[in-house]
Amino acid sequence: LKVYFQIINGLIIIEREQFFVAADNHYDTRGHVNKLEKQLYPNNVMSNTFSNRAIECWNCLPNDIVSVPNVNIFKNKLNNVDLAKFMRGTALAP
Repeated sequence: LKVYFQIINGLIIIEREQFFVAADNHYDTRGHVNKLEKQLYPNNVMSNTFSNRAIECWNCLPNDIVSVPNVNIFKNKLNNVDLAKFMRGTALAP
């Protein structure tokens, strides 16, 4: 999520459009303005790529976290968020 934040905010010299598609949320009043669209792929290999696997988690973050001015504040606020529901099936799952 930290790398997502850095790419979206231009803190890493990588074109955002190479990895992410911004969600069309002009009419959505829930969540934040930096929501991403999860891409659909015909096989599991592509659907599990870096640019696709944490989008649901990113989109569920509150606006006060994704709109902070720098990475350190983002990391500190992220430490207070329960992300356990996104860790099922991973080595980090409880």
